[in-house]
Amino acid sequence: MSIGQSFFKYSLTAAAAAGLAVLPAVAQEEAPSINNGAVSFSAGFDIPTAYVFRGYEIEDTGLILQPYVEASFAVAEDVDVYVGLWNSIHENETAAAAGDSNDEWFEADLYAGVSLGMFDPFSIDISYIHYLYPSNTFGDYKEIDIAVGFDDSDLWDYAMSPYALIAFEFDTTATGDDDNIYLELGGEWAFSLVESEDYPIDLTVPVAIGLSLDEYYVDSTGDDEFFGFVSIGANLGMPLTFIPSEFGSWSAGAGLTLYILNDDVAGLDDGDNDEWNLVGTLGVAMEY
Repeated sequence: MSIGQSFFKYSLTAAAAAGLAVLPAVAQEEAPSINNGAVSFSAGFDIPTAYVFRGYEIEDTGLILQPYVEASFAVAEDVDVYVGLWNSIHENETAAAAGDSNDEWFEADLYAGVSLGMFDPFSIDISYIHYLYPSNTFGDYKEIDIAVGFDDSDLWDYAMSPYALIAFEFDTTATGDDDNIYLELGGEWAFSLVESEDYPIDLTVPVAIGLSLDEYYVDSTGDDEFFGFVSIGANLGMPLTFIPSEFGSWSAGAGLTLYILNDDVAGLDDGDNDEWNLVGTLGVAMEY
């Protein structure tokens, strides 16, 4: 889940050719490659005002730090394989089990996948994610994600880069959970706000809608709710060109994302009956 965001909540290098994403991306102008090998790395961290995942508000108080690291391998032409780790660390020990030694370490997601770019203008990303909760908040689970993106840049001036993501949960150990199926549709517009040789500033406007194909969203009686949320964001990004290129390609970004929620979905509004949620994010990233 590169800094050009994929369909996941992560910053996935391999999936960038396809969009995931739920958190604000750190935009960056194209620059000469500093790594011409078959192996590349990316790392960084985000600081959001709230942790919202697919419309579900997980935490909205205290400091939240979400570091990640990823390695990508170009195994063949238009075929990249990647592995990574994404974390969410919470100052307020969100729902941590009493006496656990990892109270602040809410979530750790191990993932791996393959990105296929030979079907131009379509791109396909298939990934496996293992959601772990070191603070013993609730049970672990696994997921297979299949994402298809479409490059519409040759069709009109303001390309949206639409995508569709379907996620299949399995091996769920959390009490009462099933093998649910999630569908996300979205895209992202990109604009250049400030043209500068050293410090260009880009604007991206991602939009997404989250849907339930099999009890991913349910009401208070357990019946399936098809619609979960719709989101729209505004994200600014700038390369940190004062950092020498031999240390990688660095960037910084800031963004806002508005989530409009289905208040009939159990747990989606965190019990406060709000039909919307506004989340701000600051981030720093490095690619090499």
